[in-house]
Amino acid sequence: MKLAFCLYKYFPYGGLQRDFLRIAECCQANGHDVRVYTLSWDGAIPVGFDVVIVPVNSLTNHSRYKKFSLWVKDALAESPVDIVIGINKMPGLDFYYAADSCYEEKARTQRSWLYRKLPRYRHFAEYERAVFAGDSRTEILMISEAQKPFFLRHYGTPARRMHSLPPGIARDRIAPPNADEIREKFRAEFGIGETDFLVIMVGSGFIKKGLRRALYAVRSLPALLRRRTHFFVVGEDNPAPFKRLIFCIGLRNVRFLAGRDDIPRFLLGADLMIHPALDEAAGIVLLEAMVAGLPVLATDICGYAHYVQEAGVGNLISSPFEQASLNEELKRMLLDDRRDECRENGRQFAENANIYALHEEASRIIETVTLDRQPQQNKRELAFCLYKYFPFGGLQRDFLRIALECQERGYAIRVYTLSWEGEIPADFQVVMVPVEAITNHTRYERFSEWVGSHLSAHPVDGVIGFNKMPGLDVYYAADSCYEEKARTQRGSLYRSIPRYRHFSRFERAVFQADAKTEILMISEVQKPLFLKHYKTPRERFHTLPPGISRDRVAPPDADRVRAAFRAEYAIGDNDLLTLMIGSGFVTKGLDRALLGHRSLPDDVRRRTRMFVIGQDNPSPFLRMARRLGIADQVTIFGGQDDIPRFLLGADLLIHPAYNENTGTVLLEAVVAGLPVLATDICGYAHYVRDADAGKLVPAPFKQATYNRLLLEMLISDQRSCWGANGRQYAEQADLYSLPQRAAELIGRVVG
Repeated sequence: MKLAFCLYKYFPYGGLQRDFLRIAECCQANGHDVRVYTLSWDGAIPVGFDVVIVPVNSLTNHSRYKKFSLWVKDALAESPVDIVIGINKMPGLDFYYAADSCYEEKARTQRSWLYRKLPRYRHFAEYERAVFAGDSRTEILMISEAQKPFFLRHYGTPARRMHSLPPGIARDRIAPPNADEIREKFRAEFGIGETDFLVIMVGSGFIKKGLRRALYAVRSLPALLRRRTHFFVVGEDNPAPFKRLIFCIGLRNVRFLAGRDDIPRFLLGADLMIHPALDEAAGIVLLEAMVAGLPVLATDICGYAHYVQEAGVGNLISSPFEQASLNEELKRMLLDDRRDECRENGRQFAENANIYALHEEASRIIETVTLDRQPQQNKRELAFCLYKYFPFGGLQRDFLRIALECQERGYAIRVYTLSWEGEIPADFQVVMVPVEAITNHTRYERFSEWVGSHLSAHPVDGVIGFNKMPGLDVYYAADSCYEEKARTQRGSLYRSIPRYRHFSRFERAVFQADAKTEILMISEVQKPLFLKHYKTPRERFHTLPPGISRDRVAPPDADRVRAAFRAEYAIGDNDLLTLMIGSGFVTKGLDRALLGHRSLPDDVRRRTRMFVIGQDNPSPFLRMARRLGIADQVTIFGGQDDIPRFLLGADLLIHPAYNENTGTVLLEAVVAGLPVLATDICGYAHYVRDADAGKLVPAPFKQATYNRLLLEMLISDQRSCWGANGRQYAEQADLYSLPQRAAELIGRVVG
C-alpha cells in the first residue's frame, strides 16, 4: 500500500515526532511505501521516505495549518495514496495518531468564552471535529485512555473507531549492567558532586510540560538543599522567558540544553525527574525514566502517570494542582533517597510491562482495519433521526432495540441526534448535529435542515425518524397527534404562534395524503385522529405488536429480589409502595398521583410510600408534595437501570396519564406481576384489562374516581391475583416482538 503521513513539523527530539518516525518505519518494513507531508523537516531523512515540504506560509499558525491541509488535499488528488495518517488533527484522514489532548475540553474548561470567539479557536475546534465527530470516517489510534472520556463527551465518537495502543518506549532507555559507571562519568562531565542532587526535566514545549511550576518548586527548597541541587532542562523550545523568570526569583544551577541523542545518559546520571505537566496525553518520558531506575515526580493528569504508582518508581501530584504540594514533595523525595529501590522496581517493570510495542501495534492496526473496512463500504446503510437519546426513555429504548435489530440483519447504522447520553453501541456511527437555538422548535428546524444537507452529501438507503420531520422514509409513531391536541386542548391564539406552525408542518410532512413516509404504529388509539386531520392512506400505516424486554418478566427468584429490594429501602412487611415510571412528569400525571396519595385515609397514607422514576425536572412536584404535606412519603429518582427490581419490589404501579400513545411501562408491570392502576386513554391500557392485571380510570378523568380506585387496590386482597394473572399473561401474549417486526417492515420499505 501507499501511505501518506501528515505532520506539521518534524525534529528528532520530540516525543510525537519520534513516535511518527518509528510507526512509519514499521509500515515501511512491512512492505508499504511511505510519503510524508510536512511544513519542515529537521534531521536525516530515512532511506526510502518520500518527504514533501509543503510550501505555504501565513502570519498565524492556524492559518498556515489550514493552508497546509488544503495544499495536501490537492496534492493527494493529483497523486493518490491508499491511506492517509495524520500525526496532527486535520480533515481528510483515514487514521489519526492521538498524541494530543482534547482541544475542546481545554477550550471549555481552561479558557474564557471570549477565547471561543477567536479565529484560532474556530480553526482548531473544526479540525478536531473533523477527526472525532460521529460522522467522521477517521480511525483513531489512542495512546492513553485518559483523554477518551473528553472526546466521547464532546463528540460522541463511536467506540469502534478508537483503538488503544500500548506504550512504545525504546529499549535503550533500560538501565544497562554498567549503569553506575555511566552515571559517574556523566556527573563528572557536568560537575555534579557526590553530595549534590541533579533534577532533570525532559520534553519539548516548556509551558505545557510545567517548567514554571518546576522552577518555583526548586526555588522553594531550603537554602542548603537548594545550593546542592542542579536543575537541567532538556528540550526544544524558547528558553528566554524562563531565563527571565530564573533571574527574577534568584535561582542558580539551572541549565538549558537543546534536544539530544544521549538522553539515556541523563536518565542514569540524574537523581530525580520532575514532570509537573499542565496537560499531557501520555508522557513517554515518565516510562523512560522508570525503566532507567530514575525516581519520577509528575502530575496525575499525565496519561502514563498511573504507571509511576503501579511500578513504585515515584510519586504523583494529585489534581487540582497545588504548587505547595509539588514544593513539599520535591523536598521530601530529594532527602529521602530511594534510588536503589527505584532502580530495582524499574528493572522489574522493564522486564514485565508491555511498554515497547506501540509502533508495531499501530502499524498492525493500520493494516488490519484498512482491510476490514473494505467490505463495509458496500454495506447497506440506514440513518436514524431522533432529537435526544438517553438510556431511560421509552422512545429511546425502542429506537435502540430497533436499530440493533436492523444492524443484526446486516445494515450499517448511522444516527443523527442533538445529544447522546450513555454508551454508544459498537459500530454505530453517531452524528452529533451541531445546531443551537433559543427555542426548541427553532433548534429542531435547524436539525432537520442540517440532516437533510448532510444526507445529500452522504446518502443512505433509508431514513427512519423517531420524531416527526420532513424527508423520512419511515416514521416510528410513538407521539400522539399534535394537530388534535392543538385543536382540542389549546385556544385559537396558540395556533398563530411559531411553535404551532413548526410542529404542525413537521407532522403534516409525515402524515399528509401525498407524503411518501411509511408509518409504524405502536398503537391503534391515535390512527383515527391522523385519518381525520390528514386523510393518510391506510396502506401507509403498519401496526406493530408491543416490544418490551423479556428481562421485565418476573424471574424464578422474584420473592428473594423483592425482599432484598424492600430491605434496602426500609419498606416494612405492612408498608405499601406505589411506583410511577416515565419521563415527562406532566403528561404522565404526577400531579394526579400526588393528589391521590394525599386523599388516602391517614392510617393507609402513613404506611404508603411513593417512588417516582423518570427524566424530568422534579422541583415543581416536590414543592407540590410539600404543600400537600406528603413530602416525607414521596421519593423522586432520576433514570434507573435496575427498573426490574422496582417492579418486583412495589405493590402497585400507578399511571394516571393525561396523554399516552402507548405506555410500555404498563406491560412491563403486568409481566413482572405488579398490579396496575392507569387511565384508559393509554394506548396499551387494554392489555391491563385483557390480562385482568389491575384497574383503569375511565375517560373523562375524574380525580375522585382515581382516588377511590387507588385506595381500593391498596387495601384489596386481590392484588396477589392481579399479579398472578399478569405473570400468566406474560407466557402467552405477543408482547416482545416489536423490534423484529419493525426491522422487517423497514427492510421491506427500503427494499
